[in-house]
Amino acid sequence: MLRIWLKLKISRKQPRMKKIYTLLVGGLISTLGYAQQPDKLVLVEAFSNASCPPCAANNPQMNALLDNNTAKAISVKFQANFPGADPMNAQNPTENNNHRSFYGVTAVPGVMVDGVTGPINSGTINQGHIDAAYNLGTDIDVQVSHTISADFDSIFITATANNLGTSNLTGDIRLHVALIEREINFPEPPGSTNEQDFYNVMRKMYPNETGTVLTGGLSVGSPQTITFSEAIPSYIYNYGEIAVVAWVQNVASTSKQVYNAAYSAPLALPPGAVDAGLSNLPQNISNLCAEDFSPEVTLLNEGNEPITSAVISYSLNGGAPVDFNYTGNLAPNASETITFPSASLLAGQTNSLTFEITDVNNGAFDFNSMNNSTPTIEIPLLPVNPVPAPVMETFESTPNFNLPNDFIYSGDLNGVFVIDQNSVNGLNWSLGGFGASEKSLLVDFWAKPAGDETFITVPKIDMTSAPGSIVSFNYAQAPFNAGSNDYLAFEVSEDCGVTWDIVWQASGSDLGTVAPMSNARFFPQHSETQTVWRKIVIGLADYGSATELVCRFRAISDFGNSLWIDDINIASATASVQDVEESNIKSAFADVSVFPNPASTQFTVNMSSSEQINATISVVNTLGQTLYTTEETVNGERSIDVSTENMASGMYQIVITSGNERMVKKITVQK
Repeated sequence: MLRIWLKLKISRKQPRMKKIYTLLVGGLISTLGYAQQPDKLVLVEAFSNASCPPCAANNPQMNALLDNNTAKAISVKFQANFPGADPMNAQNPTENNNHRSFYGVTAVPGVMVDGVTGPINSGTINQGHIDAAYNLGTDIDVQVSHTISADFDSIFITATANNLGTSNLTGDIRLHVALIEREINFPEPPGSTNEQDFYNVMRKMYPNETGTVLTGGLSVGSPQTITFSEAIPSYIYNYGEIAVVAWVQNVASTSKQVYNAAYSAPLALPPGAVDAGLSNLPQNISNLCAEDFSPEVTLLNEGNEPITSAVISYSLNGGAPVDFNYTGNLAPNASETITFPSASLLAGQTNSLTFEITDVNNGAFDFNSMNNSTPTIEIPLLPVNPVPAPVMETFESTPNFNLPNDFIYSGDLNGVFVIDQNSVNGLNWSLGGFGASEKSLLVDFWAKPAGDETFITVPKIDMTSAPGSIVSFNYAQAPFNAGSNDYLAFEVSEDCGVTWDIVWQASGSDLGTVAPMSNARFFPQHSETQTVWRKIVIGLADYGSATELVCRFRAISDFGNSLWIDDINIASATASVQDVEESNIKSAFADVSVFPNPASTQFTVNMSSSEQINATISVVNTLGQTLYTTEETVNGERSIDVSTENMASGMYQIVITSGNERMVKKITVQK
C-alpha cells in the first residue's frame, strides 16, 4: 500500500503494546529433561533512537507484532547515538554502538532477525519474518535464569547452552547475555519525538557486547553453563522490570547466525521493596481567567512496604521547587491526595506544572524512578484585557510543525500543528483552505487515540468594537470508515470558560467533507472543478454586545482521519459580507427573535426571509440534550410556537440551522 508520510511527528494508528508480557516457555529451566529438539525462540534485535521520527512512527507496528508472538520471539532493543538525543544510549554508549557496528547497521530504525535477516525497517518486519526463522527449528537449546539481591545491588545469572543435534557446532560460537528493562515508561518523551514508551531495552551486556566464547564450539551432548555475579548499573529506571535475554551466535560467520535464544522474565518484588509514585489530578482551576489555585497530586504506594514519609515538590513554569513533607502510613496499593498551599498562575500564557518525589521513607531505596515525576500539566490562562474584533488567523506566518502564538492550546496536542505541502513527502498541492493559501492547521485524528480532546481557544474578544456578529472558518476532514465519529465544535463563553455554548458542531459523516478513507492519511485538495473544503458561517447575534467573549474549537478524536482548519475570522463586518455571498446565506435569516423571555408555558420563534429557506429549529439543554426539534420552510415571515411542558426551569439554547449558517438564541424557562 502506497502511503504519503509527513517528514516529522506523524504515525499511523497501531495498538499500543500491552503493559504486561506473557511469560515465555523458552525462558524457563525445564524440570522434565531436554526434548530431542528444543523449543525455538527467534531473536529480534532492533536499533532505534528516541529522537528518530521514523522510529517513533514505525516502532508501534513492530511492538504489536512482537506482542502477538511471545511464544515464538523475543526482542532486544539497542538505542543508537543518532540522529539525536537518547538518554538510554548515553547511559551505555559503548555496548550499544559497538553492537550496532557489529551488524553494520548505519540507519535507524533497523532490525535484525536471528542475526541473518536484515537490517530491515521496524515498519516492515512482519509475521513472515518471524515464522520463517521459527520454522527452521534448531538443535541448540538455551536456558537462562536470574536472581537479584534484596538491595537491588547485584544480579546473578545462570545460562546454559546445549547441542541436542547429531553434529558438533564449530566456529567462533559465543553466548551473549543482556540485561534488559522490559518496559520503560517515561513521563514525557525523552527525545525530540512523541515516543515515550520503550520495550526490552538493552541496559548492560555480560561480560560485555562481545559475549563469552564457548570453548571448542558446542559439541553434541556437552552442555556449557556460564554464571555471572555482577553489579546492576545505577542507571536502571525500574528494577522491577529487569529481565535477561541470552542467545547463542556464530560471530565468525558472514551471516552471524543466531541459533537460539532464551528469556528470563522480571521477578516478583522482594519483601520490603519501596516504590512511591505520583499520578496527576485535574487541577482546581475555576475558569480561564483565574490566577490562584492550590496544586494537587496523588501519592501512590506501588511497592509492598508502607510509606511513612515522603518529600513531594511541584514546579510552576520552571520555577524553584515547592516542597510538601508527607507523613503518615500509606499502605501498599493505597493512594492519597496531596494538596499544596495556594499558588499564582500567569495570565496570557499556558502555565506548566510538574510534580516530583525527591525522598521516600527517609532515604529508602525507591526501586522505580519512572513514576517519581509526572507529565507536565498545561494550564492555559487568557490575557487580562480583551482584544478588539475582528480576530483573524490564516496560519501563513506560522513555521511548519508549530502553532501560532495568538491562540491558546490545551488538551492533547500531539499531531496538532501547522504545515504546508513541503512538509509532506510527494505532495504537490497546496494545503490552505480552498487552495487559496499554502498552510492550514492539522488536527491529526489519524494518529490520535479515540477520546483524545484538543482545545484551540481565542483570547477574549470585545465584540462591540466591530459591527457584524459573525464567525467563519474553513475546514476539511475525511472519516476513517462509515462508523467514524470524529467531532468538531465551535463554542463560546461569556463567563471566561465556566460555561460554554455550542454554536456549531458536527461529527461522523456530517463532519466529513469527503468519502471515508482508511488506506492513507487525508490531505485536502482543491481544484476548479472539485473541492474537499467546506466553509462554515455562524451568526453570533446574541453575543454582539459581549465585551469579553471567549471562543474556542473543541476537537475530539474517534481514531478517524485527519482534520484541517484554516482562515478563522471572528466578528469581522467586512468578512461577513464576503462569507454571506460565498455561502449564499440569506441575509434576512439574521432577523430572528424569541419571545417572551423568560418563558413560562410556551415561547415563540419568529423568523423572516425575503426568499424561501429551509431551517431546522432545536431546543438544547445545558447537558447538550435535544429536547425539541422541527424543520420549517420560511418564505416571508414565519412564527413557530414551542411548548415548555417537558422543560424544567433553567437556561436553554435555541439552535437554528439553515445550510451552512447556524444561529443560537438563549431563553430562560421559569415555571
